[in-house]
Formats: sequence, C-alpha cells, structure tokens
Amino acid sequence: MKRSILMSLLVIGAVAAVIGGATTAYFSSSETVGVSSTAGTMDLQVSKDSGTNWYDGNTMTWSTPASWAPGDTATLIVDVRNVGSSGALILGVGGENLGGTLGLVDVIHITEFDATEYGYGDWMGAPVVGYWEPIFGDGDGTLTLREFVDSPYSGKFFEDWPPLTTDYLDPNASEVKRFKISFEFDPAAGNEYQGATASFDLKFTITDDPTLLGTGE
Repeated sequence: MKRSILMSLLVIGAVAAVIGGATTAYFSSSETVGVSSTAGTMDLQVSKDSGTNWYDGNTMTWSTPASWAPGDTATLIVDVRNVGSSGALILGVGGENLGGTLGLVDVIHITEFDATEYGYGDWMGAPVVGYWEPIFGDGDGTLTLREFVDSPYSGKFFEDWPPLTTDYLDPNASEVKRFKISFEFDPAAGNEYQGATASFDLKFTITDDPTLLGTGE
C-alpha cells in the first residue's frame, strides 16, 4: 500500500524570442523535492543536451534563432529519466504561464508533440492534427501555442495501453526517454509581428496514478 505522497512540479521555461485505502495514494514527481513514501521515491531529471547534463527542477530557457522569420521552424528535445526508487506509469507534459506581445502566440504552430515509447529512438508518432490538436485545440486542424498552453489538459505518454501495467520510466538512471516539441512560425504571418515576443513554461510531471487517464485504478 502506497502512502504519504508529496507532489512536486518541474517547470521548464520555453521562451520564444520572436514567435515560445486504506485508500490508495499515488506517487507524482517532477524533481527531487522531497517526493517520498514508505514504498519508494520518484525523482525526475531532465536534460536538453542529450544527457550531458542533468537537472532537478531547474528552469531551462529555450529561445528561437535571432533570424527567426515566418516559415521557419524550431524543435526542442528534452531527455527524461527517473533516478528514484519507484517507477512511473505516465509522463505528463503541458504548458502554462503564456506570455507575449502582438498576438504572436496565435501564429506559432505546434507541428510535433511526441515522446519515445519503448526505446530511446522509438517515437510514438501520434500526428498533431489527427491526435493532439483535437485534445488541445479547437478542431480546425492547426494547434497554436495559445491553444496548447491554455488547454486544461496535459499530454500523457505511457507504454502499452490501459489498463497500464508497465512503467513508462523505470527507477533506473540508464533508462532514458525523449520528448520533443516543434514550432513553426506561420508562413502567412505578416509584417505586423516584427519585434513581437512569446513565452511559456513547459511543465513535466511523472506519476504512477493510472486514474489520470480516466480508466480507473
């Protein structure tokens, strides 16, 4: 029986310079801040340089190239691992703290939102238009940065299919999964967006709570 769980959050800042029991308790963790119980711990670490450096709960800033222009694209890839002693069934990824000027967040399109499944290079491949846009967006076939961040939902990645029985992130520093999110500055955007900015925080959470998928315990 898992008890006495503390929850913490990891926030990864993504800044776009010119576009951005008996009841049962479940572990949830996104950093090393005191996530513990008598049954184990979770400790999510992240890396933006293919595992050269790992961080616990640090805010990491991502910026688009200075020459960013309509039609240009950029991709942020983040490696994640669980160095605690309890496995995580689900990796949740969402956005918050949207900011910017001149409505630029409405012409930044998210064209990829993906994570690896079984292996380091085994991308799940769920299309943004066919899968993620109906979840985060308004159903028009285009997922904007505003829609992604303002959505009350979070993208959830896991292995197999509910009911979940396999940890997405084992408590093993050598098991690394990858997440990526790609942006495109709308090719049809006009000169009115020159000098505009956009920003948001990309938030990661790991948990062993299968009820987050709406499928019961």
